[in-house]
Formats: sequence, structure tokens, C-alpha cells
Amino acid sequence: MKKLILALLLALLTMALCACGNISVNGQKPITAKWKIISFTVNGKTTDIKNESTAERLVTQDMDPKFESPDGINCSLTIGKKMRLGTMTEDNGRYRIKFNNAKKDLIGEINGDQLTIYDEKGKLSFVFEAD
Repeated sequence: MKKLILALLLALLTMALCACGNISVNGQKPITAKWKIISFTVNGKTTDIKNESTAERLVTQDMDPKFESPDGINCSLTIGKKMRLGTMTEDNGRYRIKFNNAKKDLIGEINGDQLTIYDEKGKLSFVFEAD
């Protein structure tokens, strides 16, 4: 009986720890949340993915930019079929993202359930929503 109770407690603890990756803290989603692109801007032209028609989404969804950071330090940004790997440092809720072989860093900021990643010159930005 004790072994059964211990096994159940361990199972519950494991499930609780696995679920922590997407819990809000003070209304903010953690950088380790699952993120889904909702819009992006390149050289002043914005594509609002939320407002694309169903037909457009069927064609374009495989090419959607994707951002992941399973541990809050290592990250990847995939655009089309090209994945860039990098690392992040956090300073008061602002993330500096350094991608391998990239000349410039990107900045990431979380506001509620949205993550915005942008370059400091304002030519490129991605807005993700917690999934």
C-alpha cells in the first residue's frame, strides 16, 4: 500500500513539474511557453497571420516562423525550412537573443501572453502568442 501511494505521489509530482512550463507569473507567460506566430513585419510590411483566410493558412502554415526555448537559455527560430540556433540572456524581462553565425542580436519581450522578437533597427519583428 505504501509503495502504491509513493508511486502515485511521484506520478503527480512529475505531472506538476511538466505542466510548469506554460504557467503565467504575474500575468506573463514564461519564455519557455509554446509560441505560435500571429504576425511579422519585414522592412515595414506587416503580415497578420490571424486574419489570413483558411485557404491561405492551409498553404502557408508550414512556413510560419517558429520560436522555441525549452530551457530559457537555448533557443531556436525557424523561418521556412531554415532553423537558427542560439542562446538568450535575460535582464528585467528583456531577452537578448544571440543566434549562431548571426551578425546582430535580436531582442525578445513578453507582454502578457505575447512574445515580440525584433531587431534594434526596427526592420524585423515577430509577434507570437502563447499556444
